[in-house]
Amino acid sequence: MGARPGCGSGTPSGCDSYARNYRLEFTIPYEFAGQTHTYTPDFIVKLRRNDGSLIHIVLEVKGFEDNRDRAKEAAAHRWVDAVNNWGQMGLWAFHEVKDLTETERILTQFAEGMR
Repeated sequence: MGARPGCGSGTPSGCDSYARNYRLEFTIPYEFAGQTHTYTPDFIVKLRRNDGSLIHIVLEVKGFEDNRDRAKEAAAHRWVDAVNNWGQMGLWAFHEVKDLTETERILTQFAEGMR
């Protein structure tokens, strides 16, 4: 098994938990080429920030990116904005990881409130 983003050795101490979004039925609707689709992000990370607040990060692992992927990313950002504006589900963020070796640094930045 290869490296996986989320909580474990080498990740920020504030990383409470993570889940691979497999059969969790967490999807984000998006439109591409005039049709509605559903996007299933790869992971959800629950992270305690240095100030004590919690943030849920929708984490997508991405290599090659095409126009459909950009439509999914835009939809994820809209979803996060809507959920944060609603305010009933805590604080959420979306991030694409293009290099798994950067995951620890990215989660640390979220923990420190830099993202």
